Amino acid sequence: KEPYELMQKPVKLPKNPKTWESSYTGVADPKDAKTGVISILKAIATDFAKMEADTRAQEATDQTAYDEQMSSSQIEKSRRAKENEMKSMEKKRMTQKMEQLKK
Repeated sequence: KEPYELMQKPVKLPKNPKTWESSYTGVADPKDAKTGVISILKAIATDFAKMEADTRAQEATDQTAYDEQMSSSQIEKSRRAKENEMKSMEKKRMTQKMEQLKK
C-alpha cells in the first residue's frame, strides 16, 4: 500500500455528544454496605491481602523444597563422582594387570 492510503481521516465530534448529556449513573452512597465504592475497595484490599499471604507462604514452601532437592542432588552428584573415580582406578588397575600377564 501507498503511505497515503494508511492515513486516517480526522473524526468530527458533535459539541455535545449524547453520552455527555446523561447524568451520573454511579453509586449514590459510596458507603452503602453492598455496592458502595468504599466497601468494594475494602473487599478488594482484603482479597489482595489474602492472596499475597497465600503467595508468600507458597513461595516459602517452594523455596524449602527447592533447597532440599538441591542438597540431595549435590550429595548424589558427589556420590556418582566418587563412584566414577573408583571405577576408573579399577579399570586402570585391571588394564595394568592384563598388560603384566601378557608379558
